[in-house]
Amino acid sequence: MGKIINNIQNRGAVVVLLGVRGGLLTDKFDSEFEKLTNKYHTAYVSNVLSGLLTNPEYKSDAIHPNDIGYSIISDRIYPVLLKLLK
Repeated sequence: MGKIINNIQNRGAVVVLLGVRGGLLTDKFDSEFEKLTNKYHTAYVSNVLSGLLTNPEYKSDAIHPNDIGYSIISDRIYPVLLKLLK
């Protein structure tokens, strides 16, 4: 993943990592996202899907968010993007 981040950054773009839980009970990837964020100085939104995949009100099918779910995701990402734009 570091190569992908470097490639994007070398082209002048800003990278925003979106944390997604890797398991139901434990999340072995959470610390990996944080390591990548620290190493490559990216923006990061932790556990962007929190509470969405277990609530049918926010899903269009068994795994994908619906419009309400995507709205919640955008509300979580927006403050991070706003900081980058200032």
